[in-house]
Amino acid sequence: MPELPPVSRRLVLGGALATGAAAAGVGAAHAAPASAAGAAAGGDAPLPAPTPPRRRGQRSMIDVPFDVHQTVRVGIIGLGNRGSGMAEGWAAVPGCRVTAVCDIRANRAASVANRLVALGKPRPAEYGGSADAYAQMLKRDDIDLVYIATPWEFHHRQGKAALEAGKHAIVELPVATELDELWDLVDTSERTRRHLMLSENCSYGRNELAMLKMAHDGLFGDVTNGHGGYLHDLRELLFSDTYYTDAWRRMWHTRSTASFYPMHGLAPIAAAMDINRGDRMTVLRATATEPKGLADYRERFIDRSHPSWKETYINGDLVTCLIDTAQGRVVRAEHDVSSPRPYSRINSLAGSRGIFEDYAGTSATGGRIYVEPDHSGHSWRDFDSYRKEFDHWLWKKIGDDAANNGGHGGMDYVLQWRTVQLMRAGLVPDIDVYDSAAWCAPVPLSVKSLAAGGRPVAYPDFTRGSWVNLRMGLDSRESAMPPVARRSGPPTEGAGRMHASRWLRPVRSLRSLRSLRPLRAVRAVAVAASLALVAAPAASAAEPPADPPAARTEVSVSPVDLDGPAISTVTVSVRNAGPQRMRSLKVTFAGPVGWAVQPSVASVSGSLGVGDSARAEFRIRVPEKRPGFVVRTFTATAAYSGGDGAGSATGTRTEVVGSPLPGLAAAYNNVGVTDESDTAPGDYDGDGNSFSAQKLADVGLTPGATVRALGADLTWPDAEPGTPGNVSSAGQAITLSGQGSRLVFLGSGVGSAATGTATVHYTDGTSSRGQFGFPNWSFDPADRHGATLVASADGRNRPDGYGNAGIAYRIFAHSVPLDPSKQVAFVVLPSNGNVHVFAMAVAP
Repeated sequence: MPELPPVSRRLVLGGALATGAAAAGVGAAHAAPASAAGAAAGGDAPLPAPTPPRRRGQRSMIDVPFDVHQTVRVGIIGLGNRGSGMAEGWAAVPGCRVTAVCDIRANRAASVANRLVALGKPRPAEYGGSADAYAQMLKRDDIDLVYIATPWEFHHRQGKAALEAGKHAIVELPVATELDELWDLVDTSERTRRHLMLSENCSYGRNELAMLKMAHDGLFGDVTNGHGGYLHDLRELLFSDTYYTDAWRRMWHTRSTASFYPMHGLAPIAAAMDINRGDRMTVLRATATEPKGLADYRERFIDRSHPSWKETYINGDLVTCLIDTAQGRVVRAEHDVSSPRPYSRINSLAGSRGIFEDYAGTSATGGRIYVEPDHSGHSWRDFDSYRKEFDHWLWKKIGDDAANNGGHGGMDYVLQWRTVQLMRAGLVPDIDVYDSAAWCAPVPLSVKSLAAGGRPVAYPDFTRGSWVNLRMGLDSRESAMPPVARRSGPPTEGAGRMHASRWLRPVRSLRSLRSLRPLRAVRAVAVAASLALVAAPAASAAEPPADPPAARTEVSVSPVDLDGPAISTVTVSVRNAGPQRMRSLKVTFAGPVGWAVQPSVASVSGSLGVGDSARAEFRIRVPEKRPGFVVRTFTATAAYSGGDGAGSATGTRTEVVGSPLPGLAAAYNNVGVTDESDTAPGDYDGDGNSFSAQKLADVGLTPGATVRALGADLTWPDAEPGTPGNVSSAGQAITLSGQGSRLVFLGSGVGSAATGTATVHYTDGTSSRGQFGFPNWSFDPADRHGATLVASADGRNRPDGYGNAGIAYRIFAHSVPLDPSKQVAFVVLPSNGNVHVFAMAVAP
C-alpha cells in the first residue's frame, strides 16, 4: 500500500507499545478518507495493472500436485493469538507433526511447545529472541510446510523466505499488502516449485462450501452477483493493551486507507464464481466512509493517558470494493471493523433462479434461501434442508473432529486437515498461489482506487491467461486421509471410501478452437437413442420460401460422464448431410443452467464437403451427483451456411441418473385440501388457504373419485383432508405408463403465471416436450393458458376457518401432445411451483 510508511520490526513486534509515531497529527479525531463514498467515476477507463512477463525458467503451478508426504512436518512462525491457537490444530491432524515453533518473543515459543507436550505430542524445536529467528528455523530439513501467522507487514517477506528455503507455505490473511509483493510471491512459487496458499479458513466454512456446491449444481441458475465481506466490531480489541501486540492492528488504521481484510467474504464468492477457473476479476472500484468509529470509541471509553490519543485514524469505517468479472458478474466486498454491529461475513450469492443469504436467517444454520421452482410467494425459506442435501464431504467426514479441534465453528480444523491430506496424498491444492494473490489484491487496489477518487482500477491476472481453463478447486471429490502407520497393529487412521488410485482424477487440458476440424471420409456418428435432431428455422428474409429446406445436418453429442465433481470432456460431431458444401460453421454447446462450459462456441475455418464431418471438444464442470432421480439435458447447435440450406441444426443428449418416483402420489408435497373443522394444515397458495373438502365433495371431487376430462380418465387424489395431496411442480420425474395422443393434467394455479413445460420420456429413450398452464384457482379467466374448467367449489378454507363464500375456487384440465406410436416411460413436471398438479393420465 503506497502510503504505508516504513515501520521497524521492533515497533510492531518488539517490547515497547507503538505510540502512533508513524501517524501524522496528535490526538486528531479523524482525517478525511481519500475519497467520499460514491465518488467513483464509472465512465473513466480503469487505471492500468500491468502483467509482468514470466521469467525464463518459471512455469505455472496450476494443477501441480504436492509430492507425497508420509508425515507432514509443520513449522510455525508467529505465536500470538492466531498462531498459538492453530498450533494444537496442526498437531491434532492425523499424520501431521509440529516440528518447530518461532516467535520474536522466545517465551511464546516455549509456552506453545509446553502445551503440545502436555497433549502428548513430541516437543517442537524452539526459535525466538530476535527478528530474524524465523530465518534460522527455515534452515531445518525437517519442515515440509511453514504456517505464518505474524502481523500483516511481514507475510510477504516470511512467505517468500519459506518458499526459497524449499518449503511449502500457508500464510494468514493477507499474503501480502502490495501488488509488487503479490507478483513476487507468484513468481517465487513458480520458480521454486513450492506452493504458497492463503490460510483462508472461511473458504472451508460449512455454509460456504454448501453454497459452492449449490452454485455448481445450477440451483441459482446462472450466477450473476455475490456479496461478501468482513464486518466485525473489533473496537474493544483494537484498543486493548494486550490483545494485539504493540497495537499493530490499530496502527494500520493510522497508515492506510485500504480494505484490509475483505478476503473472508470475497474468497467463498470467488470460488462459487469459478474465479481463476473459467472467470476472473477484471476491474475494482472502491469507496470509503469517513473514519468515525475508532475516534468515537476512544472519546467515550479510553482514558486520556492512553497512547491512542496521539493517533489519527485515516481508514474509512466501511470500505466497499465493487469488482467486475470477465463473465459479466459483479462482486461486492466490504470491510468494517470500526462500527458497532453484529458479526457478519455476508456470504450471499444470487443468480437467474434464486439467491442465498447468510447471517440473515432464523434457522440454526443462520442462512436463508429463495430459489425457483422450489419457492414462490416472495417469502424466504430456511437453509437447513439445502445444507443437508449439499453438505460438503469434508464436513460429513470430519465435522465432529472439526468441532472438537478447531475454532471458528470448526472451519480452522477443516482447513488444516484438508491441507495435510492434500500433502500426504500427493494431490493438487484446493487454494493455490494465484487464488491467494487474487483474493488479497483488493488490499492494494482499494488504495489505488480511493486515491484516484474512486476510479476503476484494472485487476491483475496473476494466472497470466490460464484463468480461462476450467479446473477443480474447493469443489473436490471425496477422498481419504492416507492411513497413519502405527508401531503395532494394522494402520487405522484415515480410512476412506475411495481407493487411492482415484484421489487425483486427471483432466486433459483444453484444446484450442482448432479442435474443431474437418474430417474427410469419416462415417457419420451414430446418434444415440436419447439424441433428438431438431431443425432450426431458417434465417428470416424479406420473402421466405414457401417450403423452407428441412435440416439434414446431423449434430450428435457424446455421452457425458456425470461422475462429479469433475471436469468432463464432451465431443460434438457435425456431419454435412446436405447437397452443398458447408461453410462458416460454428458450434455452441450448453449443459444444464448454471453449469460452466468451455468454450461456449467453437468455429471452423474452411468448409465441409458433402458427407464430411467435423468434431469439437468442450469441457463442462459436472457437480457431485445428487440423490434421487435427475435428468440432465445437453444441447449442441451448429450454425452454418450452405449444406442443407437450413442454416442451423441442433442435437440434444439426455442423461438420466437414478429412477423416477413410482407415481404422482410419491411426489405429493402440498396440502391443498382441508376439512372445514380443521383448516390449519392447509397452505395451497403460500398464505395458508386451501380447498374445502366438503365443497369439493359437493361437485364430485372426493378421495379416489374418477374424473373424466379431455378424453382421459383421471383419479382424484386418494388423500385425507389435511395431508399432502397435490404436487407443487418442481421438475419432479414421475413414472407413468401408457400410449396415446395426449397427456392430460388435472390441477390449478397459484398466481397468474402458472405455466411451464412438461417433458415426456418414452421407453425407446426419446422424449417430447409440451407447454401447459392453469389459471389462478380463483380469479383468472377460466380459459387462461388454454385450460379447460373441470369443477368449481364454493369458497375456501382460510387459516381461521371456512370463508369467501360466493367465490368459486376451481380445478382445471390441460394437456400436452404425445407421440402416439411410442410408449410413455415417465414425465418430468414443469419447474414452476405455481403449477399444482392433482392427477395426470394418458388419453387415447
